[in-house]
Amino acid sequence: MQKWAALCYMDNMEAWSEIRRTDVPVLSNQKASDIFADATIYTPGDLIEPAENGIEAGGLMKRMFYPKKARDLNKNTPSPKKGSDPVWWDIH
Repeated sequence: MQKWAALCYMDNMEAWSEIRRTDVPVLSNQKASDIFADATIYTPGDLIEPAENGIEAGGLMKRMFYPKKARDLNKNTPSPKKGSDPVWWDIH
């Protein structure tokens, strides 16, 4: 948890990788709007899912997208997938 907190504003990609690798911090099962309305339901240390994050299945991003330039210039770029689709090594 301390490593993740230290990385948050210095190297956000590494912080995201730590969440994916260790499942720390835990994603709260409460919605951000509910926590805002009643802060007593929040468990300190839990990660709050953003109210709007564009993920089809909810939760956190599980993969990064290939840049448009790479997709345009490289015919071998894999077909796009949803941000919530797990990568091959994610066996949760």
